Amino acid sequence: GTWQFMSSHLLLGTHTIHTIQDDMESFVYVVLYHGLRYLEHNSTWNVPDILNYIFDYERPDKDGMPRGGHHKANLFTDPYITLGYAFKFYSGPLNHWWKQMRLAVHEWHHHVDVEQLAKVEMDDTEPDHEDEEFGSSELLQTSLS
Repeated sequence: GTWQFMSSHLLLGTHTIHTIQDDMESFVYVVLYHGLRYLEHNSTWNVPDILNYIFDYERPDKDGMPRGGHHKANLFTDPYITLGYAFKFYSGPLNHWWKQMRLAVHEWHHHVDVEQLAKVEMDDTEPDHEDEEFGSSELLQTSLS
């Protein structure tokens, strides 16, 4: 994909499977990029600086691979860091859409982060041998009683 519009998780390397959510996040970036560039908004930052900061940021990881997405991810956790306090588009419908998409992507990021944490915790634990003593069907029957 195009670096500027790739999802933050793909750019950060936090997951390798390309999902529909990555595509939806990319669409949000396309709209945001063009909205920032061509439409009126209340940001006091210089537009080329905003675009560079959000969409072009990269740094090498420990293996020298380019990684980015940090500033994109901030759009959904704390947008005021990235776009300035009380950012809004002067187009009411676009501003409403942006607020809704910001929440939707934030929820997706939170879901992925929790899911990855759970996987790491599961990978670090010893196998559970409780099922050997108490079969899963017996456990289900007992919990239903």
